[in-house]
Amino acid sequence: MLIALFTMLSILLFGGGESPFLVPDAQKLAKKHITDTERKKEVLAVMADYKKEWKALAKTKKKQAKEVSKLISDQTTTTQQILTHFTTYREEREKINALLVESRIKAQQLITEEEWKQIMASSIEKANKKADKTEKSEYKQRLKQTEQMVDLENATEKYVPKQKQAKAQRLLDQFESSMADLMYITQNQSQEVLQVIANKESSKRELETMVNQTEDFRAHAHRSFLKLREGLTELTLEENWKYIAKELNKFVK
Repeated sequence: MLIALFTMLSILLFGGGESPFLVPDAQKLAKKHITDTERKKEVLAVMADYKKEWKALAKTKKKQAKEVSKLISDQTTTTQQILTHFTTYREEREKINALLVESRIKAQQLITEEEWKQIMASSIEKANKKADKTEKSEYKQRLKQTEQMVDLENATEKYVPKQKQAKAQRLLDQFESSMADLMYITQNQSQEVLQVIANKESSKRELETMVNQTEDFRAHAHRSFLKLREGLTELTLEENWKYIAKELNKFVK
């Protein structure tokens, strides 16, 4: 069992608690370190406009997650029906990502090199101070979601007919392997992503590549999850589907 796998899965299915500006406390740090009053107002205005749209997306996320959960609970729901919701959500993410890039370009043009260095240094300092607390919180979340995967495996053992359990286990193994591959890719690229975020001179194209890559990963996670769900619907008796669906739905709430 891969401990970090399913935290990433839940984030990729319907987003997560990520910082709207990619840099923690970005607004506070901009307010603190930008020395010119007029430039500070402009930067904060750009951030405020973007954050308003980002919060609206968070409401959309909750609504769509509920709708997808209902569809998963109905064994007769087709993969295409759920995929349509996932696709719509990714399209909304792509719009907010485009706005993020636009807002980032505007902000970095208004901030001096020295101010940028101070903002990034303060951000790193804050992150380091919160490291222990963040690590404990993330570990608890990873542990909880690993337990959820174990619960799903246990449910398939209990509610999938014995003659079909080998197929069910293969589906679970394929799903886990697919997500492990995705996690390996994201981990290898994490340093590159950090460099793009931290570099004041990052181009629009570099920023777009970074955020669009996340949506590519999300699409991969959606396909892997739907393949697992579709396979389990074919193996599970109608009267037992609610137990399998209950465990699958834990990953989309």
